Parts: sequence; C-alpha cells; structure tokens
Amino acid sequence: MPIERVFSVKGYGTVVTGIPISGCVQLGDPIELHPVRKKYVIRAIEAYKHDMDVAPAHSCAAINIRDIEPDLLARE
Repeated sequence: MPIERVFSVKGYGTVVTGIPISGCVQLGDPIELHPVRKKYVIRAIEAYKHDMDVAPAHSCAAINIRDIEPDLLARE
C-alpha cells in the first residue's frame, strides 16, 4: 500500500492512510514497512470513519500500527 499520509493520534499511536493495491490486511496481521524494512503489527483499521476488521484492495483505509514512530515513515 503506498502511503498517502502518516500521523500520530494521542492514545492510539501511528496511523498510515492509503489504498491497498492488492490482497487485504486484517487486524493483528504482521506487515513490513518500507523504507524501515521491519515487521510491525496492525492494531486497528478504519475506513470512512468506521472501524473495520479488514482493509481490502482498492479501498481507502487508515491503519493504526503498533510500536513505530511516525517520523520513520514517509509518503511514497
């Protein structure tokens, strides 16, 4: 998923937004972020102001990622 925005939400942590281009991600899935190239875990997913369990391809999504600082990520 190319990153469109990265920001921090007090009490939740780092959030990335974008549109997954293939497959899907689910709550608790491990993901690898670039350019950091480390594995992280999805803590929460939101789409159109609704909590979701899955972020399917071709749908806008905000993904809350555990244990990473927002300044380590950038828009691609």
